[in-house]
Amino acid sequence: MTNLFVRVPDNLVSSSSAYDGMQSTKRIRMLERLEPLIWKLITADGRSEARLWLCNAVGSINTICRRGQSTLFLDILRSPNPPKDEEGRSGQMLARQLLRILCEKAPEKAGKIISKRSQILQSFFKGHTRRILQWFDHFAGIGESEHKRGAKSISQFAFVNRDICWDELEWKGRHGQSPAMVATKPHYFMDLDVLKTVENFIENVPEFWSSEQFTKIVQDGEIISLDLEFFVDELLEMMYRYDSSEVWQAVQEFLLEENFCSLCQRLLILLSDMELLTFLNAVGKILASRNKHNGFDSRDKVEMKTSQFSWLETVMSTGMECQSLDELLLINACINQGHQILRLLRDEEHEEERTNLERIMLEMKQSSKDSEHWALRRECIHMKKWMAMKFLAIENWVLHYHLSSECKTVASCESLFTLNGIQFDRYSNELSSIEKSLRSSHGSKKSKKRRKEKSGKKKRRKLSSNDYSSASGDEDMGKEYANILIRSELEEKWILSTDNNASIWSMVRVSNML
Repeated sequence: MTNLFVRVPDNLVSSSSAYDGMQSTKRIRMLERLEPLIWKLITADGRSEARLWLCNAVGSINTICRRGQSTLFLDILRSPNPPKDEEGRSGQMLARQLLRILCEKAPEKAGKIISKRSQILQSFFKGHTRRILQWFDHFAGIGESEHKRGAKSISQFAFVNRDICWDELEWKGRHGQSPAMVATKPHYFMDLDVLKTVENFIENVPEFWSSEQFTKIVQDGEIISLDLEFFVDELLEMMYRYDSSEVWQAVQEFLLEENFCSLCQRLLILLSDMELLTFLNAVGKILASRNKHNGFDSRDKVEMKTSQFSWLETVMSTGMECQSLDELLLINACINQGHQILRLLRDEEHEEERTNLERIMLEMKQSSKDSEHWALRRECIHMKKWMAMKFLAIENWVLHYHLSSECKTVASCESLFTLNGIQFDRYSNELSSIEKSLRSSHGSKKSKKRRKEKSGKKKRRKLSSNDYSSASGDEDMGKEYANILIRSELEEKWILSTDNNASIWSMVRVSNML
């Protein structure tokens, strides 16, 4: 049974430094043999999946203050020499993606900016029949309360400015409608030739595109849904070509409001390795000053008190900078994605890696001593911090590997707890009414069968279709009952107590979390 190294044995506390050095060297050599195998597994199809795991781990940090998260992303957006996107257009890929998210989640922020750019709005509709009809062809019919979208702005502007634009309205009938007639019967606007009217307004009524009636309709940002990429391109050009303070202010406000996890998941994957490493080290600097509560509002402080720190957050909060992104990818995979590495290990294409890894694991199990682990932990104090983290992370995955194969039954899990001095109690988890019914039904069928056998009556009879159905039903019931027992064992829970803290653990979590 695997030793989790929860407590240091008394006979190891006073070991000599020379003995420790010999033991730790032996352990490090074993871990160094495992390192390239694990790295090959997690990068077999490229590094994208390992990068995604790391980005998700960064997103799980929920104690970054609002101003801090805004600064982190703004620093990248304002960095010199921005990369080109896949289509070769100038601009940052990160900025483009961020503007997409802003337009999707806070369209009113973009809408207020766009509503002041009449030339952009005119060019958006000029020559685009589909866009014109999607936005302006929403006049109310008989029984409907009011016009919608662009139709509302045309009707309002046309009445207020009828002296300069009423003649630009194109009607489908033989003759036009007068303002007085349409005012009493608004549904007459249904006879308006929307396409020709808007084209006339583009050519002959420039006042409409900057009018209060039109800009007010555009400000809510609904117009962006007609062609998201068009408006993202325009906003991006305003950011980098014209350095628009309005756009930068909207971006900054959005970064202050948006969830850090969501930003990380959708933005960090676009960064280059160097940019991502720079970002992570910047996160470390912010976390290092966290205890002083600098830049935290009351909401941030509440989140700090209620959050659970991840390994990445704990290590990075020391302020130590990492020099290699590959090291971070490996460490995070070993600590947070142990089950994914096991999944990769089982793939047929990794048969060679699986064979080599199993051979090393068997060698470690047969020749290694627990004292080597404790010697390694002592040696880590004298190593470079990220180097120490790498060896401890691989050591962590070795434990995960052994636990995944050993902790498959309730008895094996409880033996593991006992061996490692972990106090536990069974967690009461009552069966559902369906499970109780199935158990009761299955039990009653078995007792009836026993009584029938004891009666000694051996009457020969032909099996009817009902008998076959009954036999099949008993078999299905037996399978369902067996599945319940298996599921019940997998869902077995304990209350575990370590370091004066108690928590509820299921059997599925044991290998993943211990």
